[in-house]
Amino acid sequence: NFANNISSIKTTFNKITKKLICHQLQRRIEAHITINFVAYKIYKELERLLKEKKADINPEKAIDIAKTIYQITATDNGITI
Repeated sequence: NFANNISSIKTTFNKITKKLICHQLQRRIEAHITINFVAYKIYKELERLLKEKKADINPEKAIDIAKTIYQITATDNGITI
């Protein structure tokens, strides 16, 4: 039965999650949640900017491109930074 399988999966997941969380320090859990939240917000902002600029790439492709950039040069009022 599909409903029983889902229920079993949820029960197992809840047991694993509780076990993992019980063995962690509260500040580590909070830090983990914060880092994931910030990463999600950055991803959504990248998605928004790509859509705003009508870019032909998705966020995953933009991230893959960014991973290949090792150095950038910028100028500010003729001064190279």
